[in-house]
Amino acid sequence: MNDRKHSHYFKDISLIDILDVYRVCDLFEVNDAAIQHAVKKLLLAGDRGVKDKVKDIQEAIDSLERYLEMKRENNGYASPPMSHDPTETNTMIHFRLNSNLSPKTKR
Repeated sequence: MNDRKHSHYFKDISLIDILDVYRVCDLFEVNDAAIQHAVKKLLLAGDRGVKDKVKDIQEAIDSLERYLEMKRENNGYASPPMSHDPTETNTMIHFRLNSNLSPKTKR
């Protein structure tokens, strides 16, 4: 399968009996919950019988916008920056992040 053009778009599923949205996310290493939610909404847009296609697509966009918002909240970090101060607790880190202080700023 690796000799295929754009082989990174293809995954071997020969050992899988049933493929669902969650397996797709797993195979393509989509690990962020907001992106997983958007993928689910896009793959099944309008097909779940609850919402129409436009509503599902808008909800996917909303999820992706939240993902970007969280990235900005984290000041460009994929996850909240780790403290270099071993005495700093999670509550202190949360306060520091939500106070818009630079990760390098010490209290």
